[in-house]
Amino acid sequence: MPPQDGSSAPALPGPAAAIRPRVVVQCRDRMLGDALVEWCGRQTPFVAVGPAADGAALLRLCRTHRPVLVVLDAEGGACEALAQLPPPRPYVIGLRSSRCPRGSVSASAFNQLIDRSGGLPPLAAALHAFLAHPVVTGTAYYRLTAREAEVLSLLGTGLRTAEIAVLLGLSPRTVDNHRRRIYAKLGVQCVSHAVAAAASAGLLPPPAILPQPVPLTPRERQILELADRGLSTKQTARVLLVSAKTVENTWRHLYGKLGVHGRAQALAIVHSWGGSPDAAPVDPQSS
Repeated sequence: MPPQDGSSAPALPGPAAAIRPRVVVQCRDRMLGDALVEWCGRQTPFVAVGPAADGAALLRLCRTHRPVLVVLDAEGGACEALAQLPPPRPYVIGLRSSRCPRGSVSASAFNQLIDRSGGLPPLAAALHAFLAHPVVTGTAYYRLTAREAEVLSLLGTGLRTAEIAVLLGLSPRTVDNHRRRIYAKLGVQCVSHAVAAAASAGLLPPPAILPQPVPLTPRERQILELADRGLSTKQTARVLLVSAKTVENTWRHLYGKLGVHGRAQALAIVHSWGGSPDAAPVDPQSS
């Protein structure tokens, strides 16, 4: 999209059509599970993975794919496994049979609980309600304007407000306004958390040259994981029982390792390795 004032600027990549939020399916009945995965995968804008047979398999899929939505068998107890996931918790649609006794399934464990004997129409209605949910990170991207999507992508490269303003031909105040609207739509409070939320949901365009993972120490992994959840330096220090200065020094070492200048860019690069800091090799020199 060209700058609003008509001046020339480098061409920007648009939102990639292949970047789509992920839905994980869990069902004890493999044939039904396969059918649900195929059907969900045909619904815009989802990519469906699974099916998982039980709670353990569901947890593995969620840790690998970081879905924004889970469709699962409400009667198998698999929903309990989701409590082991770090926030943000995926939106959960539970499917129960008409033979399920009332009260045997806790509706509070699900965002929506539907009767699967009704076929696809109730599930389609549940997916529509999910897409309209205001705090679903993966689908909030589709409610961003084209300009907000551009700003989000540039934030992921580590650019600051003034630099983005020059590149897009906007005023810094306009860029700040776009940032505030992005934060509101993604339900975050800072740029690093916005980029982490977008990257974990697969919403950032991949870099032109995919960086190779570099070894990380256990402390670096911990700090990246906490930043991925939106924690500040002081909050990270409290969780790890270290000083804020220690956290800041670790960030400086990370910037050098990754060749970046800020947390947002660091998180975007780490997610490009495969979804989380766990995708990085372990530093053999770490204690």
